[in-house]
Amino acid sequence: MGQLLAEFRSRPGPAIIDDGGSSSWCDLHDRVDALVAHLDHEGLAPGASVLVMSPNRREVVEVHLACLEGGWTCVPVNWHFDADDVARVIADMSAAALVVDSVLLGLVMGALDRMSGPPPTTLLVLDGGLGGEGRPEQFREYERALESAAGHRTRAPRQAGGIVFSTSGTTGRSRGVRYLSDPDADARAGTPGHESAVVRYLRPALSAAGIPRAGRTLLCGPHYHWAQWTFGVLPILHGSTLVMHGRFVPANVLASIDQQLITNLLLVPTQFVRMLRLDAGVRASFDGSALELAVHGAAPCPPDVKLAMIDWWGPILTEYYGATEGGVITLMSSEEWQDRPGSVGRPIAAKEVTIVADDGHLAPPDVDGVVHVRSVEGLMIEYVGAPAATVATRALPGHITFGDMAHLDHDGYLHLSDRRSDMIVTGGVNVASAEVEAVLMQHPAVADAGVFGIPDTTSGQIVRAAVQLAGGVVDPDDAAAVARVCDELREFCRERLPAHQCPAVVEALDQLPRTASGKLVKRKLRAPYWEPHIGPITR
Repeated sequence: MGQLLAEFRSRPGPAIIDDGGSSSWCDLHDRVDALVAHLDHEGLAPGASVLVMSPNRREVVEVHLACLEGGWTCVPVNWHFDADDVARVIADMSAAALVVDSVLLGLVMGALDRMSGPPPTTLLVLDGGLGGEGRPEQFREYERALESAAGHRTRAPRQAGGIVFSTSGTTGRSRGVRYLSDPDADARAGTPGHESAVVRYLRPALSAAGIPRAGRTLLCGPHYHWAQWTFGVLPILHGSTLVMHGRFVPANVLASIDQQLITNLLLVPTQFVRMLRLDAGVRASFDGSALELAVHGAAPCPPDVKLAMIDWWGPILTEYYGATEGGVITLMSSEEWQDRPGSVGRPIAAKEVTIVADDGHLAPPDVDGVVHVRSVEGLMIEYVGAPAATVATRALPGHITFGDMAHLDHDGYLHLSDRRSDMIVTGGVNVASAEVEAVLMQHPAVADAGVFGIPDTTSGQIVRAAVQLAGGVVDPDDAAAVARVCDELREFCRERLPAHQCPAVVEALDQLPRTASGKLVKRKLRAPYWEPHIGPITR
């Protein structure tokens, strides 16, 4: 066993560093082997699901790698889920095993109590300090399980392992996405059948983006998100040391980049904003000379923010466009972006992009349509337990689509318009909410913005904007002052946008609903207007 890490087992230095310590390459290799032996001894069937629910820490990487090694399916669970959400994931995945951080044990116990079907048979809890009454008797301590299995012989995996990531749920219910390989295509290409489909689907982005082999990767976003896993965890299979932060703290990220000689990391635009607002002295003390690549995505980055980051860090920013279902689809370097602002780059070599117009025909250059993506290796996806939704992604044979609107220019660069579900139709005219958000984000009073449509008896929909004001702009308890700023923002839009795109209403909220990976959850903004029974947004 241990094939994933075998070539690195004797490498000196740490493989993973987290807030609690570090693991050498030898330790990581042997602990992954021990976990495989334990799960095998527990009788997990090939392909069985292993759920892991924990904040970022070294052990979650062990679980990911053990599943890939042992032929099981790892399911990283969003630790912000409530008990009902967790119960649904356990049931949807027919989970055979569950690994949970002790801080989330109460939540998981609540989820298990809600289940009508059989619970997972193997239950492991992280943190050996839980003993006696602190740990439910059906849970075994993770460390003791590994100690008892260390050195045991394990069978060769009967199939490739995998990982199921959940969609962000920004437009509806979160779904699990399983990556699939095409056995016939594999045979024609001579691709080894034991290699995990998820690794084959996501790994091409590493070389395309220029992730250095044997570098030092910083993960400061949630491991359960596909992009954080791709650019954060996956490089470990190339020999990159992984430095994990439990949560994003701007000053700590800068310090870690310098102290740990970080070569690459993934950030989202809201994190850029928070770093740019650090005290001038903190920013001035940042060296960053080891940093070669800062990948960003998950949400549009305001041009002034991106320019400020390039001015500070140099032209090392690379933007990605992708999705849980499609992986990384396009990449765009800092130099390309400065030449073609508004684009998200060209497709990577492993992906092909086709734009289908409203009439069902292929869209010519510069004409918007629905994005369809094909993996050149024939890899596909399915939504777990949702066959109808899976079929809907395959409108074009051999491709998948997830509802994004865009166009390709004459040089093959992709320009996003919006998600189809986020398109606002007012008076029969389409309004791309992303375009309005980009204008609002240019105003210095705006820290975050979300634009959406609400029902209107005359126009069908009208444009409404929710903004989070920058700190110090106005006293949030001064309603009159807040209203004046909102009126100013409406006028700001009127000076820069056609009338039909301008928000009829701008409302200031304390905070916009974003996921931990930085995506704006627009359904929560829309819900009070389209689903009155849900009630208003809590400020």
